[in-house]
Amino acid sequence: MPKDFKDIVSKLKQITQDKLNEVYIPSSKTIAKFVPFNIKQQKEVLNTISEGNSSPVEFAIVVLQSILENNVDKVPLLSIDRNSILLQMREQSISKTIKGIDSEQNELEINIRQIVEKINGEGLPELSKEVNYSTIKVSLNVPTIEHEINVNRGIKHLIGDGKDEKVKKIVGDIYIAELTKYVLAISVEGEDIEFHKLGIADKIAIISTFNHELSKEILDFASKVKQYEAEAEKITIGEVKYKIDLDVAFLG
Repeated sequence: MPKDFKDIVSKLKQITQDKLNEVYIPSSKTIAKFVPFNIKQQKEVLNTISEGNSSPVEFAIVVLQSILENNVDKVPLLSIDRNSILLQMREQSISKTIKGIDSEQNELEINIRQIVEKINGEGLPELSKEVNYSTIKVSLNVPTIEHEINVNRGIKHLIGDGKDEKVKKIVGDIYIAELTKYVLAISVEGEDIEFHKLGIADKIAIISTFNHELSKEILDFASKVKQYEAEAEKITIGEVKYKIDLDVAFLG
């Protein structure tokens, strides 16, 4: 290996990262610069296929981590920005189209710009909310990408080796863990808990104590965010609704 190998790698990175993508961020209505996805990141995405039951979680971690790494301007990003960012980066660096599938499994190559304009033109879900019950105050927020990564890592730890028998036993914990993504802080009788800094087991333990009324408030908030994210993967062409799968193939 030549002595200047590291210098060569550094120069290659500099040259290949000269071209930046300008991406619209829906949550902040701003434009940010992103480095295009590289081969190493594409390989890491493909490697998530072999993760068994934890594959969807690992895929989400890898993709979100890549978005953070490529965020040159380091602008704050929320989970609801994910789909728009991915589509815009694909459009600018890989292909201007992506495959859509209708309810009868018919495929159509769809212009990404149509989907992006639809997403960016839609109204955002509520980004934050405060819920009160007796002496309990719960602050809800659409999670930042960093926070979603942290919770997903906790979920991956819960899943462990991903064997079906183990996953069946912790479905309830995984469900509650998903809800914790939307809880920023909790106050009990005036005592503040920095909920987002707790470990996944402690978060699950706290949310598990909530009654139906509090749980429903969190679920309703989360459901509206999830609905917005789901609609970002759909588009109607003529009278036909197509689903866009932002899975491991979106980088290809």
